[in-house]
Amino acid sequence: VICLLFAASNAAQGQVSSVVLRVNAPVVSQNQPLPISIEFTPSGNVERVVLHYRGFGESEYRQQEMLLAGNSASITIGNQYVLPPYMEYYLTVQLSGGRMETYPIENAESTPLKATVKPVDPKALEVRVLSPEPGETVASEDMVIAISLYYASDNVNRRATKINLNGVDVTSQAVFSDDVILYSPANFPRSLSLGVQFLRIDLYDNSGSLYHTIESNFNLSTAAAIAAQESRFRMGIDGQAEYRNENIGVTKNTYVRGQIRALGSFRSLNFGSNVFITNEEKSDRQPQNRFQAYADMDFFKVQVGDAFPRFPTYIVSGKRVRGVAANLFLKFFNVDFSYGETMRSIDGLALRDTTFKDSTALNARPVNALQKAGMTYTLFQAGTFTRNFFAVRPSFGSGENFQLGFTYMNSKDKVGSIKYGATPQENMVAGTDIVIALDEQRFRLEGQASLSLTNKDISKGDFTDADYDLMAGKNDPTLTPSERADREKTADDLKKIANAGSKLITINENLFPLNPVGTGLPGVAYEGLLTMNYLNNFIRAQYYQRGNAYYSFGNEFLQADIKGLALSDRIRLFQNRALISVSYERREDNTAKTKVATTKYGNTNASLTMFPANNWPSLTVGYGILTRKSDAKATDPLQQLYVADDVTNRISLQLNYDFSAGARHNLSLGANISDKKDNTLFKRDSKNNSYFGSLTTIYSIPLQTTISFNTNMSQSSDIALVGLANAILVSEFKLTAISLNAQYRLLEDKLRLATTVSSSTGDLNRTLVQGGVDYSITPNHALALQYDYIQNSGYKDDNVMSLVYRFNF
Repeated sequence: VICLLFAASNAAQGQVSSVVLRVNAPVVSQNQPLPISIEFTPSGNVERVVLHYRGFGESEYRQQEMLLAGNSASITIGNQYVLPPYMEYYLTVQLSGGRMETYPIENAESTPLKATVKPVDPKALEVRVLSPEPGETVASEDMVIAISLYYASDNVNRRATKINLNGVDVTSQAVFSDDVILYSPANFPRSLSLGVQFLRIDLYDNSGSLYHTIESNFNLSTAAAIAAQESRFRMGIDGQAEYRNENIGVTKNTYVRGQIRALGSFRSLNFGSNVFITNEEKSDRQPQNRFQAYADMDFFKVQVGDAFPRFPTYIVSGKRVRGVAANLFLKFFNVDFSYGETMRSIDGLALRDTTFKDSTALNARPVNALQKAGMTYTLFQAGTFTRNFFAVRPSFGSGENFQLGFTYMNSKDKVGSIKYGATPQENMVAGTDIVIALDEQRFRLEGQASLSLTNKDISKGDFTDADYDLMAGKNDPTLTPSERADREKTADDLKKIANAGSKLITINENLFPLNPVGTGLPGVAYEGLLTMNYLNNFIRAQYYQRGNAYYSFGNEFLQADIKGLALSDRIRLFQNRALISVSYERREDNTAKTKVATTKYGNTNASLTMFPANNWPSLTVGYGILTRKSDAKATDPLQQLYVADDVTNRISLQLNYDFSAGARHNLSLGANISDKKDNTLFKRDSKNNSYFGSLTTIYSIPLQTTISFNTNMSQSSDIALVGLANAILVSEFKLTAISLNAQYRLLEDKLRLATTVSSSTGDLNRTLVQGGVDYSITPNHALALQYDYIQNSGYKDDNVMSLVYRFNF
C-alpha cells in the first residue's frame, strides 16, 4: 500500500534535504525495539546509508548500516539501547559518484533528530502473569492462570487483589497461596468459549485504593486442535515487482526490481527467505542484490546469505556479512558463528605504463605499480579485494543472570582476488565479555575487553625462517660458539612463536601495533557498565577506554584513542507521569601520550518529560552543555593545529498531543536550538536553530491528511585574511519546507488515492508534487502507480514514474 503520510508519532524534524524525503520513527516504550525507516527522493541515487544513534546523555554515536531496498532504507535499533526520554540519531548517505550527505544537512552530529522513548511503569514489574504468557495459545483442558506477587511492594495488600476474566470477577474462585494466585476454570461449572480471553488484574494498596492494573490476553483452544496445528506444515509467500523510470536532469535511468519473501513453520521449526533483485547490480559496485534464508528452532538458528551477525560491540556491530551465520543456544553453553564476505572483489583500472631508469628508482616505485616486463610497470587505480570474515563466540550461561563469552574474529583480504590492487590487509580481534544480573535484572553489570592486531600489507605473506634468523643475528660471522648457540635458540623461539601466531594473523613488518599492551594499551579496548533500577531511579555508570591503535574490521566506525566516564540517572515521579533525566560524561583522547596535545570533552544534560493524564499533551524539555578544551598552546606553530576551547549550549523542546475535535488529530511541535562559542583566536562560532511541526488528522470519512513544516537557520563564522588584516567571515544557511499529504480510500478500501505536495525555500528551492493510486485487484494481487514531479530552481526539473505489482499467497 502506498504510504505517503508521516507516521502520526513522528515529527518532521531536522532540515530539508535533496535526498531524504521523510524519516519515520515511532514513539516506543523503554527497552522496546525502535524501527526507523527512511524514504528517499526519486532522484537520490543512494548507494549506502549509515545510521548514527545514541541514548540520552551519551557523547558517542553507535553506527549501523541500514538495509537499503530501492528508494527506502530501514533498520531496527536493539531494545537494549532504547531508553527514555529519547534517542538521538542522524544519517550519513553515500550517493553515486562517491558524494556524501548527512541528514540533517547542517551540523548533523551536534543537532541530531530525536525519537521519543516512554518510560515503563515500574509498578508493571511488581505483578507477573506466569501463565498463560501474553498471546499464548493454551488447551482448555489444561489451562491454569498463575499470577506471582513476589515482587509486589509492601504497600500492596496481596489478599485484596482482584482477577477479572472476560469482564467477570473470578477472584472468589482463585486460590491464594503466599505470593502466588492460581485460578483453574476447569474446576468450576462456568465454561469458557474458545478464542481470545481477556485477563485483568487489579492491585490495591493497604488503604484500599487502586494501586495498579495490568491487562493481558491469551487464546483458548483444545488440546487436539493445538496438536493438529503444531503438526501442520504452514507456508506463506509475498513479494512485489517494480518498474521505475527516472528522468533526473539530463540523465535517464530505468530500474527493474523484485522482492519475494517466504515464511513457514512446521512443529517447532520456523523458516523463511527474503530475496531482493535489481538491475542496479553491477560488477564494479558492491552487491545491490540481497538474499537470505533462515531456519529457526528454540535452541538453534542458521542464516544463509546477507546477515548482520551479533557479537560484542567492540568487535562486530552493524556489519553485513554475505555467508553463513549460526547460533546454538543451550543456555548452559552457547555458540555464535559467522563466516562469509564483507566486501567482494572489484578489480582496479590500468592507467598507463611507465619505465623506471634504474634499480634505485625501481625501489622507490609507488604501491600502485604492477610489473609488466623488466623495468616496465603498469600504473593503476587500486581496486577492492575480496574481504573474508570469520567470527566465533562460545559462551556459558543464558544471559538472564550470568553469561561469560569469548570471541575471536579474523577478517582478511584475499590477495589473488584482483589483478590491480594495493596493500591487502588483515585484522584480528580477540576478546571476552561478561554479564552478571541480579534481582530480576534490576542490578546488571556488563563488561567487555578485546585486543586487536592489524596487518596493513599482507601481499608478501609471513616472515620466513631466514627473516627470523636475521632478526636473531644468527648468521653474524664474529659470534663465538656459545653466542651462536644462544642466537640459534633465540631464532628457534621466534619461529615457534611465529608458527603459532601465524595461524591467527599474518606476521610481517606491517603488523600493527607491535606491542598492543604497551604504554596506554594501544591495541586494547575495554568497558564496564553498571545499571541499577531501584526506588524509581534508573542509574547508569560506564567507564571505557580504547587504545589509539585499536581497530576492528567488524566495527570500522568505532572511535579509537579515547577514554571516559559516563553517569546518568532517570528519576520517575508522580506515578510515572513525569521523568527527570540527568547525565554527565567526561572523556579525553591521547591515551598513549603520542599526540602533541590532549583534548578533553564534557557533556552535561538534563531533561524533563511529562505525560499528563486526562488527554493533555506530553512534553519534553531538554538542556545540554558540550565542552571541548585541549592543552595545546596557540603560540606553538606545531600545537596550534590542536588548539580547542569551545562551549555549546543546546535547548530542545518537543510536544505531542492526541485529541479529538470533529476528527482524530495528532499534533507534534518541536524546536532544537544550538549555540557554539569558540574561545580560541579562530572564533569559529556557530548557531543552529530548527523548528518543526506536523498535524495528522483522521476523519470519519476514509480520509487522512498530514500538514507539516520545518525550518532551519544555521550560522557559522571563521577568521580569514581580508587584505592585510584578519576579519570574521560569517556564512548562513536557511531552509524552510511546508508539506501536505493526503490519502483517501474508496471501494471498501480496495482503491487508495494519495498525494503529496512539498515546497522548500531558502538555500534550496524545490517543489515536489507526488500522486499515486493503489488498487487491490483481488485479496492476493494489487497494483500501485506513482508519479513524481520535482521542480528545481536553477536547473532542469525531474520526473519519475513507477509501477509496482504486489502479491501474496
